[in-house]
Amino acid sequence: MASLLCSLFVFSLFTLSCSIFTPTPSEATTLQRFQVAADPHNNLLYMSNEAADYCTWKGVLCENSHVMQYIVPNFNLQGIFAENTLTQLIQLKIMNLRNNSLSGPIPDLSPLINLRSLFYNNNFAGSFPSSLLMLEKLISPSLSYNNLTGSLPIEISILYNLISLKINSNHYTGALPPLSQPHLKAFNISSNNLTSPAYFTNTLGLFKPASFSGNLRSRW
Repeated sequence: MASLLCSLFVFSLFTLSCSIFTPTPSEATTLQRFQVAADPHNNLLYMSNEAADYCTWKGVLCENSHVMQYIVPNFNLQGIFAENTLTQLIQLKIMNLRNNSLSGPIPDLSPLINLRSLFYNNNFAGSFPSSLLMLEKLISPSLSYNNLTGSLPIEISILYNLISLKINSNHYTGALPPLSQPHLKAFNISSNNLTSPAYFTNTLGLFKPASFSGNLRSRW
C-alpha cells in the first residue's frame, strides 16, 4: 500500500511539473503557426525551411536570435491573424502586414510590450484594437484602409509617445477623442464617420483640414 501511495505521489509531482514548466513555443514555431493561419497559399515558405534558420526567413529581421522586425507587406496573405502567433514574439519592435488580404479582427496585441510601429493597412475588419492601449512604447500605429467600425476609445490619449496616428478610410463613428500627445507629427482620420471632439486641443490644431476631411462634421 505504501509503495502504491508513493508511486501515485511521484506521478502527481511529475504531472504537476509538466503542467507548470510547459515550454513556450520557439520563435520558429510561432512564425510557422502564423503562416498556417494566414498564408494558405504558402507564399512565405516557412514550413519548408529549417527551423534553425528562422532569422533568414522572408520578412524576419533578428537581433541576438530574437525576432525584432516582421515585415511582410504585399505577400497576398489571405487567411487570418490568429491568436497566440506573432503576439508571442515579445521582443518585436516593428510589425508590417500592410497590403495583404487578411480577414477577421485584429487579435490581442497586449503581449507585444516592446512594439513601437505597426502597419496593418488594407486587411482587417472588426473594431479598434483596444489592446493597443496597453502598448506604452507604441509610437506609430497605421490602421488605414480597413473595415474597422465602432468608436475610438477616449483612452487613446494615454498613448503619450505617439508621433504618428493614421486610421483614415475606415468606418469609425462617434466623437474624435481630444488628442493632446505632444510629439504627434503625422495624423490622418479622414474618410470615416467621426464628429468633432468635445474640445479642440492645441495638438489637433497643428494639422491641416485634409487630415479630417470626409467625416460627418468638422470645425477645423
